[in-house]
Amino acid sequence: MPEVSNMPTTLAQQAYHAVRDMIAEQELQPGVWLRKRTIAARLNMSTTPLVEAFRRLEQEGLLEVVPQWGVRVRALTVDELEQVLLMRRALEAVVFRRLAENVSQLTDKLELLSATAVELDRKIQADTNAPDSSMRQPGHTRRDDYHFHLALAEISGLTIVSREIDRLWLLPATAQMFTVQESLELTHVELLAAITSGDATAAEEAIRRHVDHKLRYELPILRRRFGDGPIVFEQ
Repeated sequence: MPEVSNMPTTLAQQAYHAVRDMIAEQELQPGVWLRKRTIAARLNMSTTPLVEAFRRLEQEGLLEVVPQWGVRVRALTVDELEQVLLMRRALEAVVFRRLAENVSQLTDKLELLSATAVELDRKIQADTNAPDSSMRQPGHTRRDDYHFHLALAEISGLTIVSREIDRLWLLPATAQMFTVQESLELTHVELLAAITSGDATAAEEAIRRHVDHKLRYELPILRRRFGDGPIVFEQ
């Protein structure tokens, strides 16, 4: 968990970012009930800032308030996850077009992601080829994948789009843990190459194919396991 001292100054902002990071890092799993006193003690603050933080996270779709029961991490259904991926595909296509159209001004920033793309693809391939589940690290791979895609969105300068992509990546924080990573149709190195080609149409098509792979591969696996219900760990 990031240190609170590095976060925004108000306690409510600190609480918001801390709980959000716990969800992103899968410390708080879908369906888990949140105890304000426990989290407040962990963050060394009173429960008051958490009330505002929880409200903000509920508005973003990461938490849900259940009357008479309390607050828990929201669990998406498979149908909702499909909608999230479709929205991601549309918004990241906008990002990739903008990056390709302005590639000459962004070369240095994009080059900084080259090593990240290579390492991310290596981790995905290692997970794919791992002989058993104990050797896979889907949580770490997914976190690095999230940071890579978010970095591209931020480089594009589309701040509103970037914020929404950030939220969409966090909504299905643990869904990928139920599937075995499969080799990508387009690697992250190839995604960067599509952008740096300067061909905006090709860049759009690349990210659409990248996300479509998840739609075709992951959703059927999750649907077989969870049907129409929420995607949650067995408690």
